[in-house]
Formats: sequence, C-alpha cells, structure tokens
Amino acid sequence: MLALVAWALLFTGCSGGSGSEGASASSGSGGESGDASADTTTLVADDATSTSEAAVADDGESDTLPEQAPDRFFAITAVDYELVEVDTRSGEIVTRFGGWGASAEGCGDECYLQAMDTVDLGSDGRLWITDCCEPAVGNIFVVEAGTALVPDDARRSFGLSPTLSPDGALLASAALEDVWIEQLFADPAQDPTRFPEVRDEDEVFVQFSPVAWFDDTSLLVRVTGDLVDNLIRLDLSDPSVPRQVGPTFGGVVSMPDAAIRADGNVLALQWAPRPDRDLFDARDVEAVAFDAQTGAQIGSFDLPDDVYAIDYDDSRTYLITIGDDGVARWYGAGREGRLGEGFVAVTW
Repeated sequence: MLALVAWALLFTGCSGGSGSEGASASSGSGGESGDASADTTTLVADDATSTSEAAVADDGESDTLPEQAPDRFFAITAVDYELVEVDTRSGEIVTRFGGWGASAEGCGDECYLQAMDTVDLGSDGRLWITDCCEPAVGNIFVVEAGTALVPDDARRSFGLSPTLSPDGALLASAALEDVWIEQLFADPAQDPTRFPEVRDEDEVFVQFSPVAWFDDTSLLVRVTGDLVDNLIRLDLSDPSVPRQVGPTFGGVVSMPDAAIRADGNVLALQWAPRPDRDLFDARDVEAVAFDAQTGAQIGSFDLPDDVYAIDYDDSRTYLITIGDDGVARWYGAGREGRLGEGFVAVTW
C-alpha cells in the first residue's frame, strides 16, 4: 500500500491550481523524509482539506478519479501495438487509431518487431510517437488526436524521446549520445542543433535524453554515464547554443523518467536495485521530488516496482504511470487508482 500522506504532501501543492508547495514530505511507511520543520498544513490545497482523510477504496485498488482530471488518455496496446484513446472513467477504448508491425501474440523471446513504442501528447494537441526496434529505432510520427487512424504520411523526423515545448516552437529528441533541438518554425532547410557528444573521464559515452519542459525555453534532460543517472536543466533561450543552468538532480543508479510539477519542481522516477539483485530483475521504485532551484530532495513516495514511465496532465496535477504489468495508474492529491490495463505506453 502506498503512503497516502506522502502523496498528499507531494501532489497537493499543485492540486486545484493552487501552486502552494512546501519544502517537506514524509512517508508513514518508512519512505524518505524531507525537512520535518516545515509546516505541513501549508502543503494541502483548498480542495484537499485533510491528507489523513485521503483514503484508498475498500478493495485497496482504486479511488474515484476527480472531475478535474482528464477525461481521456492515449496509449499503445501491449499485444497489437496499436494507438488507442481510452476513457479514464470506464477504462474502455473509445478510438482506435491503428498501428503497424506484427502482433506480439505468441511471440517468443527471440521475436523482434517494428512497432509503436512511445507516445506523448504534445502541447499542440497532437500525438508524438516513436517506433522500435527492428529494422530501425527512432522514427518520429505525428498524429492528429482527432483522426481515426495513423496516416501513411505521419512520419516526421528521426529520434528518440520526442518532447514538444509548451509553445510548440521547439522539438527536443535524442539520437544516441546527442540531444537534438529542432526549431519547428525555422527555415525547413535548417539542421537541428546538437547538444554535443560528451565523454566522461573514463572515455565512457554520456547519453542524453530529453524528458520534460520547465517552460518554453528550459528543458529537463536525463544524463546517463557509467551506471549513474542525473537530471540537468538546459537553457534554450538561444536554441542554437544550448547551455546547462542550475543544479544537477539525482545521481542514482537509474532515473528512467521525470516530469515537472505545477509548482515548477521536478518529480523523478527513481530505480534502486534491491540488495544482491540485478536492477532489472528486482528493484525498488520511488517518485522523488527535487527543488528546482537548489536540487535538494524535498520528498518521495513509493510506486509499484515495475513502473518505468510517468507523465503529468496539462495542469501538472495528475500523474499517469505505466509498468511492466501493463496497468495504467493515476496519482494525485493523496489518492490513486487504476485507469486500465494491457498497455506499453500512456500519456494524457
């Protein structure tokens, strides 16, 4: 069971658009604590009057999704790798956009497919999709959310982890050891800017992956070196000259994803291997909050140990997650619930 008090302290600072976030969060189940001297009453938004009353449903599975939360989410299904739109209240698929690649039904360990892999709902209302893995990795496709199928001419670019700036002007993506910054409204012949290839002191490639935008010109990037992940902030006021600003967040074995909360702070998905076990065999998973100005950890709460991706809605209040079990879950204002199952990627 997740620690409800910890959720409330981490999420209600951005619940209901209040934006009033304190500097501490605590977990009643042994989770990591922030500054215990903070007045926790300031962490509760007006529409979440008591963190202690934020109860999970009797069956331990799901609370009722608040009315303010999104009515739909988009997902890639786990068997047919099909792009779908799902009703958040009923869990039913309401639109099937189609897909490509072979079905994974009956596919063994040695079976490799070229199919949709990730999906992100962009600030422009369109869906930005990548595919993987054979014969190629990293095609970017763009799909209008209102269409009924994936068009043949949807391919737009090449890259991994595409994420669109809030104003829709910049597209960040990864290409092996580089981050590519593409100015969407610039001269079509203009090449994307590369955040350059870097090697550490042991000549190990440092890999960069864009994960989320703070604002129109400020990007959060995951940096993977020799078995250690960090998060850094890139200033793209001049997209042709990306530069790192502010603190470095993290420094743990793996942080596969992150998002920006409504208060502007960072919420990172953090993996830690269990003692004497491989990271991908058994791991402890937390959502860890970092102060955007200082880089200090200000709270954390537990997530299911198979979660590998997270995403906030437009209000940056409600979090959606996906794990190895294919279950999409939501978290917000001290509550949580199931949205559906049978997916490999989700966004809202």
